[in-house]
Amino acid sequence: MRTIFLLLCILSVTVISQAQSKRFDKFVPGSFVDTTNKIYKGYVSWTIADQNLFGKGKGGCISYKESKDGDFVYVSTNFMKSFTMEADTFAVIKNKDFKLNPIIKIVLNNNSSKLYSYLPYTQGSGGGSFSVGMNRMPGYSSPGGIDLNYSVFYAGPDAEHLTRITKDNFTELLSNIMGDKPEALARINDKTFDHKHIADLVKYYKTGELPKNAK
Repeated sequence: MRTIFLLLCILSVTVISQAQSKRFDKFVPGSFVDTTNKIYKGYVSWTIADQNLFGKGKGGCISYKESKDGDFVYVSTNFMKSFTMEADTFAVIKNKDFKLNPIIKIVLNNNSSKLYSYLPYTQGSGGGSFSVGMNRMPGYSSPGGIDLNYSVFYAGPDAEHLTRITKDNFTELLSNIMGDKPEALARINDKTFDHKHIADLVKYYKTGELPKNAK
């Protein structure tokens, strides 16, 4: 099994080098689950592959090493189902609509309907490459975290059945996701938060603290 894993890693290095990938994060404690459901624990760094103008770039990968001072290998999204970085969990989307960047973060996982944040690829201002989010690289709210302010949010039971959250479905979808906290439901229904301020709503759901600019 270990031999097969190493062979897959070697293949993934080739895939990622062809994609001219960039690593945006440092190594933190984490793990990944391969396509056979085997869990590998160690240290993880998330890599997002560059895309060319015609969308022919490869999907992202992670960098993985068994120990803090060990050598790392690239592991392509083709060979894994999910991974963790400290307290954050990410799923690999198999839907071809997300092939340019098949990694999505699970933001809330307390109910049957989950909240996800996704960093979509958009064409860069230079016209010859693709960047992440709103034509800019994302910031990081924690060593393994996504800056939620630059993410697109989705709801669904799993990463293969996603509904993008919009102005029209915000109240319904977020009420299902946050139904276990009446105070969050009240703030959704009284319009304290809307579809443009989901990051603030998530913080309120987790901490009970309203942002300074809230009603």
